[in-house]
Amino acid sequence: MTARDIRLSINQILENTEDSTLLEAYYVILQNLVKVQQNQVAGYDINGQPMTRDEFELKIKEISGNIEKGNFISHEDLKKTLLQA
Repeated sequence: MTARDIRLSINQILENTEDSTLLEAYYVILQNLVKVQQNQVAGYDINGQPMTRDEFELKIKEISGNIEKGNFISHEDLKKTLLQA
């Protein structure tokens, strides 16, 4: 089954379910699974500390903002700086 097939099947089951208690239980389960997935380690910082997906995305946005503002050093300039030290 593809992800699309599974999604359609789940939607069909939910559409045919009138039991609000059962629907609420499925809702809570799905919310918890999403939270767990978002808190899984997605990468590591330069010190080797684990980062969650949310932390990783925030860091990417921060770095992208710095690049857009010109707050970076080029590879060539870094090499020159290191050779002078």
